[in-house]
Amino acid sequence: MSFESKIGLSQHERHAHPRARNAKRAAEAEQPAEKSGRKLTVWSVEELVRLDQLNTEYSGEKNINIKLMEFFPGKTNKQISDARRRLKPQATPASQDEEDPTHAQVHNTETNNSAAEPPAQEAILEQASSSESENWRDVLVSEIEIAYDVSNKWRALAAKMVELAGRETTLNEINSLCDELAKELTKGDKPSQNGVSRSSKSHKTQENRRNKAKPPNRVQRRRFAFAKCQELMNNCPKKLADAVAANDLSILQMRLQPETAKTRELYIGLWGTPGPQQEPVCHTTTEIPAEKILLPITPREVENKIGRIANSSAAGIDGIKKANLKGKDTSTVLAKLFNLLLLKGIYPVAWKQNRTTLIPKGGKDPAEVKNWRPITISSMIGRVFSSLLDRRIRGVIQQTQRQKGFTSENGCFANTRLLSAAVNEAKASGGVFTILDISKAFDTVSHQAINLGLKRKGIPPIVANYITNMYDGCKTIIKTKDGEVPVELKRGVKQGDPLSPLLFNLVIEPIIQMVQDASLGIEVEGSNLAAMAFADDMILLAKDRETAIGQIRMVYTELRKRGMALSIEKCSAFQYVPRPKTWYVKDPEMVVGGIPISYGQPDEAFKYLGASATPWRGLIEGVKLNTIQDLIDRVKTLPIKPMQKLTLLRTYLLPRFTYGLVTCPPPKETLRNIDSTIRSGVKRILHLHESTNSAFMYTPRKQGGLGLLETYPMVYLAALRNATKAANSDDIIVRSTILNERSSKTYGTYAAALRLPWPATSEQIEERKRQIKQGYKREWSQLIAQGQGVEDFAQEPLCNAWLSRSDLLRSSRLIDAIKLRTNTYPTRTIMRRAHDEVSPICRACGSADETLGHVLGQCVTTKAKRIKRHNEIVDLLKDRLAATNRVLVEPTVEYNGERLKPDLVITNEERVIVLDVTVRYENKSFLIEAAKEKVDKYSDIANKLKRSFNASQARVVPIVVGSRGALPAATVAELKQLNINKADWLTISLIALRSSIEIANAFMDS
Repeated sequence: MSFESKIGLSQHERHAHPRARNAKRAAEAEQPAEKSGRKLTVWSVEELVRLDQLNTEYSGEKNINIKLMEFFPGKTNKQISDARRRLKPQATPASQDEEDPTHAQVHNTETNNSAAEPPAQEAILEQASSSESENWRDVLVSEIEIAYDVSNKWRALAAKMVELAGRETTLNEINSLCDELAKELTKGDKPSQNGVSRSSKSHKTQENRRNKAKPPNRVQRRRFAFAKCQELMNNCPKKLADAVAANDLSILQMRLQPETAKTRELYIGLWGTPGPQQEPVCHTTTEIPAEKILLPITPREVENKIGRIANSSAAGIDGIKKANLKGKDTSTVLAKLFNLLLLKGIYPVAWKQNRTTLIPKGGKDPAEVKNWRPITISSMIGRVFSSLLDRRIRGVIQQTQRQKGFTSENGCFANTRLLSAAVNEAKASGGVFTILDISKAFDTVSHQAINLGLKRKGIPPIVANYITNMYDGCKTIIKTKDGEVPVELKRGVKQGDPLSPLLFNLVIEPIIQMVQDASLGIEVEGSNLAAMAFADDMILLAKDRETAIGQIRMVYTELRKRGMALSIEKCSAFQYVPRPKTWYVKDPEMVVGGIPISYGQPDEAFKYLGASATPWRGLIEGVKLNTIQDLIDRVKTLPIKPMQKLTLLRTYLLPRFTYGLVTCPPPKETLRNIDSTIRSGVKRILHLHESTNSAFMYTPRKQGGLGLLETYPMVYLAALRNATKAANSDDIIVRSTILNERSSKTYGTYAAALRLPWPATSEQIEERKRQIKQGYKREWSQLIAQGQGVEDFAQEPLCNAWLSRSDLLRSSRLIDAIKLRTNTYPTRTIMRRAHDEVSPICRACGSADETLGHVLGQCVTTKAKRIKRHNEIVDLLKDRLAATNRVLVEPTVEYNGERLKPDLVITNEERVIVLDVTVRYENKSFLIEAAKEKVDKYSDIANKLKRSFNASQARVVPIVVGSRGALPAATVAELKQLNINKADWLTISLIALRSSIEIANAFMDS
């Protein structure tokens, strides 16, 4: 590749070869700077070496420059003088101190003296004194004693709780109460072991046979892969999405779990070893009164928490699932139990029992136990209780603004914005970035550190000690290849427990705040930014190398006090060195614990909170098109049904890329190319023609479309929504970063593309989003061919259920249904749009153009199947109405010399209903006209039947159904009046749709 100018070559290097470009900048920087700004090309390397020798030889003599001119003809006095000045020895930078990390100092923002040393260690808070206010106890007792009207099932248990609240209670009594509650909740469930319903004996027999069996053949592997995919799609589709995104489908392979001995060795060492007893440094804020935290828990609170639990959430070792907690009065009884536990300060032993499942990590050797991820699950009731405690504690404390993980703020967006701003500042002023990796962060937290972290925030000892007691005696059972491994959890927080994120944050918060307060970071919008954290994802920012060394050593030391450690091999660092009008990246060459921290190369991407960044470019805009294309291709090859593939893409995979796009939105043209790639991929998955319109694909499923997300407007809308919220953040650095001139210009561009003002309010953004979504259906309905019937499909969401549920239509029928819905089924009129030579006349009857409406509703060759479709709907209605009414089927009624036969006549003591079913093709006002035709046709005989049956009223009920499954609003209203339930509405719609698919396919086959 050649370039016409040096600027062109330079720009190519900057964008395509950042590492080479950075090396050039660094090499230029290492050359001595010229005061006059002239280049050094007048001196060769050999001349400079000779000059250095002569300079030493003539040292101390007068007029050296003139004498040296004899040796360098062509060089002026000034050139020799400048060159000699550059040869003077410079002070060498101080070498990095390799002493013990505990001796490291961090430069204070004002001085470099001992003020940067950690503050003195303080004593642990004592237990609450006897004089402490006990009002909260009386309030809890009053709440427990409220006489709620509960069913007989719970009455005795509720009375027992009231009785226990009024006297001294033992741990055994509470345990017995919880056991009785669990037994009542799971009454009627199938026998289970470790929360998983199965027969223990048959399971072990099958497992032993599997262990002794020969390696599976190709057919067995394919069957297993399909069964595994179906299991994951039904129970945990996110896990399958993770595997597809990581391009590692080893989860679909038949494999055995790790051996018991190796598992025991690893987890006894990891969880079975207590954390250190050395107390980490902590400052204690003013103690919060206990009554502000130990507020009574109401049944409504419990009910809301249960409602927010995911339906797929796993049961604990007691086998209690979400369905068990949704029974009548369950929330009332649980509220009483939770209040009793707070009152007595007791945590049930049953809730300390967990089960752990090992999940293989993608792309790693499954033979190694460390390559399996442990998922530990406790009782679901205990998780509800923890969630309520978490809410109360968060309501009375304030976490450091530098910790964005597990907070109400959009922490991912805030920290990625700060990272981008800090990179821009460092390129101008210099700075060091250290990306930390905490080894098994959640699994190694000391329980003592949890207690101290709570007390440091002013949580009263009675609450802090209660929460710590929740971990005292915690146990889990790890399922392995040939047995089970019991382990006592002597350290770490329970992953999966709602309280764990807060407890982890409180443990590492002092470290984050210590770094922020005691070191000079990078100045962002006039404020010092020395640390950013999202849970255990931490980045340290320092003004120079010496400060960065002090920062990481401080973190290293403080983590050790809490029983935690850095995974130094996985940490990385890079330093920005500013120069006039440019900058370059270099290795800060830091060492901690005798291990060097790896250098983040200029073009080496690193992941931060789901976004990609490099030292050279900062946040990387969007994603590569071939990445999305490869993802779609992997989904296409999965052994699952087409609608399941679409669900996996739409719900679990594409949103991952959308998040990266929102973090750093690319230009509009790039987003449009991404949309085009996604649409083409989906059409291949569903075997749709390329002419299938885009508006159908973006129209919400409730309105009859596929419900895909169009990235172009939605990414910009999400970015504006995040920026609007961040502009009102309590964090002044985040707020200033969003409101500065550079960011305002960027977000103004996004807003202008969406025809929005900037700044915009949340209401304006949401209104624009609503308008865009409404526009899809409007755009689809305006298409002459593919837009037929769109308004009818949108009237009743139930008739579009097959677009969400893969169990309603077989895979081949699903694809045909979409072709019918979009009028892309290959009739002759459709084929003629692409090939003029195709005759539009019906191939079967030859009496009209071969349109989809003709095939499904008019062609004489499909009449028998149309009658069958009609009769199926009539039979369903007859069966439902006959239960409470007298029903006449196709009675012959003469009127004015004409004999009419309505489908059904329904009579009771008060009324006569003439019901007639018709299935019509959805287009324009065809369905409305069909209803009017039926009313006009049968109105007269309805009045005659009214007189015949001596009824007080009579009316005609037209049941009009779309041939492609639409249920118009008038039909839905009539079905409601007839007390036909929604399940039957869906059945009627599916009868019409399935029959029409059969009609169309039979027409083509004949």
